[in-house]
Amino acid sequence: MKKTVILLIISIGFAGISFSQDCGYYFGQKKGVTFRRANYIGTSSKPSSYLEDKIIDIQPDKVTVETQSYDKDNKAVDKNDFSMTCNNGVYKIDFATMLVSEGGNFKITGDNLEFPSNLSVGMTMNEAKVKLTSSNAMMNMDMRIYNRKVEAKESIKTPAGTFECYKIVSTTETIPAVMPTMKITSKSILWIDVKNGNIKMENYDQAGKLSSSSILESIK
Repeated sequence: MKKTVILLIISIGFAGISFSQDCGYYFGQKKGVTFRRANYIGTSSKPSSYLEDKIIDIQPDKVTVETQSYDKDNKAVDKNDFSMTCNNGVYKIDFATMLVSEGGNFKITGDNLEFPSNLSVGMTMNEAKVKLTSSNAMMNMDMRIYNRKVEAKESIKTPAGTFECYKIVSTTETIPAVMPTMKITSKSILWIDVKNGNIKMENYDQAGKLSSSSILESIK
């Protein structure tokens, strides 16, 4: 379950968003559009779960997204909403609007993850510290997401089509509340298309092995 929440935090947002002119015309989709992604564990070729992001409201400086998760058999598991805001050309994920109920009612608080609207290769982005608090105290954890950088621009082929993406790398440090002296470090790679958002993601463990991934399946 912890891997699911971590994957959600790192990859969330950028589900086809169009803000006001001062923020730039970043994502070209509209209200009602749904982005479906398949999630995988390790190197398995069979999806372990699915995630759908649906844009349910768009304001001049704010967008609200409904996230619905499904298990491997496509059975609905969990649903929650979150918001993103845009000010001075910088998009921010508002963790205060998030509540992940799967596995113990996680409440997510902390720094906003920022994504400039004018991404370019070589650009660095802000560090964020996030706290996950659950009704199950054994699941509480602190996370630090850092070393965020736009490493390259690449063409990514998916079941939903081929997209020109910015490749964003980051490092995540996770500290379980029950073992505060233990630090778990992982590396994430996120491919973002400026019109359709999160296209692909890969997460690697401390040994450099692929631990999880996701890819865009459809846009409807």
